Amino acid sequence: MKLSQFIAVAALLLGAACLALAQSNSSIDGTATGRSQFSTVQIAGDQSDGLPEGKGKAALLRTCVQCHEIDVVTRTRYTESGWRRIVGIMVERGAELSEPETADVTAYLSKYFGKTNVNKAAAAQLEEELGLTEKEAQAIVSYREQNGDIKSLDQLKSVPGVSPDKIQAKAEAIAFRD
Repeated sequence: MKLSQFIAVAALLLGAACLALAQSNSSIDGTATGRSQFSTVQIAGDQSDGLPEGKGKAALLRTCVQCHEIDVVTRTRYTESGWRRIVGIMVERGAELSEPETADVTAYLSKYFGKTNVNKAAAAQLEEELGLTEKEAQAIVSYREQNGDIKSLDQLKSVPGVSPDKIQAKAEAIAFRD
């Protein structure tokens, strides 16, 4: 098991334990609610500094910090499908998100803490998410159409017409599979 997979599994298990604990708490007025609204506001207030503004941030803070430190949530980058899977697992385990909120949180995490799969992304997505020029993004798309999937950072940096320095600078945000 890779270290990133181990961390993800550990975070999921910790989240489930925190959720069970949170659901056993009572609200400030003593009525059983399944969540402590006071601690949600307090935690969200403490942890929201440094997170970019965007649709889905409020739902992320309200829901995810019930069980996780925000840096645990954002430490590992995933592709959009990876975030969709992780958020789905959290909802299955009791995270209280409506379907629209689930989509918003997934989109937020994908945008600010995501990876771009260079083998599936359209040219416009490569431009926007990796800061490439239109010509560089199209060079990647053309290369993979002619040569198949790109397998490594070194192979991506060798694509004619693409700046290896730009690719290296965005290495943390690049994926080669979902």
